[in-house]
Amino acid sequence: MKKITKSIVLSLAFSAASLCCSYGEGAVAEAAVEEKAVKDTADSLSDEMVVQMNALSEALATAKDKETAEAAVVKINKISDNMTAISQRLAKVGKPTEKEQAALVEKMTGVQTKMQEAMVGVMQSPEAAAIIMPAMMEFGKKMAENEAAQNKVGGEE
Repeated sequence: MKKITKSIVLSLAFSAASLCCSYGEGAVAEAAVEEKAVKDTADSLSDEMVVQMNALSEALATAKDKETAEAAVVKINKISDNMTAISQRLAKVGKPTEKEQAALVEKMTGVQTKMQEAMVGVMQSPEAAAIIMPAMMEFGKKMAENEAAQNKVGGEE
């Protein structure tokens, strides 16, 4: 996968971490990460990433206080695990064509706006933001590790 798509995913993760985001009561999109009998493609895996990033955005939007922020940390950690599993599968997929790459970038860009809006909301509660910050920093760290693994498999070191 080209660096631009990975950079978009990483920028979302680091943006979220830097703005102290959180996750609330929304369902974590676990089903999207399950192994499927259908062959993985860059497109199908990017769809799964979008589901996870949307779940993260929903989480961010619900963190209003200590209680909801603490619940959010559990969900952020699960989303992080899901994203790692998707990234491991993505590392095995061949590089996308330029047309596929453009579609991937468009998908990730749409998610970025939703994520930014949710992050602004969580910043309204310093209490919630302080609880979420460590989880989002760990999320960003895992996304960076995922990118390094994808680069190694894809020969982009």
